[in-house]
Amino acid sequence: MPAYNEERRIASTLARIRGYADAQPYEVELVVVDDGSRDDTVAVARQALSGFPNGQLIAYRPNRGKGHAVRTGIVAAHGQYVLFTDADLSTPIEEVERAFGLLAQGHDMVLGSRAAGDVRVRQPLYRRLATKLFNVARDLIVGRTGVVDSQCGFKLFRGDVARDVFARQRVDRFMFDAETLFVAGRLGYRYVEMPVAWADVPGSKVRVVRGALEMLPELLSIRLRHGYLRPRDARTKGGT
Repeated sequence: MPAYNEERRIASTLARIRGYADAQPYEVELVVVDDGSRDDTVAVARQALSGFPNGQLIAYRPNRGKGHAVRTGIVAAHGQYVLFTDADLSTPIEEVERAFGLLAQGHDMVLGSRAAGDVRVRQPLYRRLATKLFNVARDLIVGRTGVVDSQCGFKLFRGDVARDVFARQRVDRFMFDAETLFVAGRLGYRYVEMPVAWADVPGSKVRVVRGALEMLPELLSIRLRHGYLRPRDARTKGGT
């Protein structure tokens, strides 16, 4: 879970996830990565993780961006499966159960989607328009992936696939999701979109204007950096 200035809600988020984890028959590792917060996120998260046997808090300064935080957490995780989810829990943690079912069908990655199938979304107009603009630019620069919503902050991976893909990534800010798909596609990993319940939560760290300015150079860097990859380069048994 990446976190940046989340002191007001991270305690309730972690309490909900811990409650869910305690009810499962399998062991859960919970990694929180503080991305250079300027408030008391670190102290609040540390307290919220207290007593959780597999809880880990990683904190650094200065702020590097969500992509860097997610990459740091995934590379540090040890689980057979790895989920990353946002600190606001826009998608309920319980949605992971359906995602496990899709991994069992042979997929390597399950991408939560706000724009595929029968999805329930409450999202402001400006964000829907920004998503459409991004999709056009993404498809022109890095090619079509078959994915409608690459930016949803709810993705489940086979652990070895997640660590292989993210260890190669370099985008530190919001285009890291596009980099994830591009790298995974080049390596031959199988992914599928899964409609999820999702609600826009006040306090989002997404900034539309700043994101638009960063988008084009980051997308170009993704294509230039990873265009050489082929399925034979995959480091897992799942690579084809």
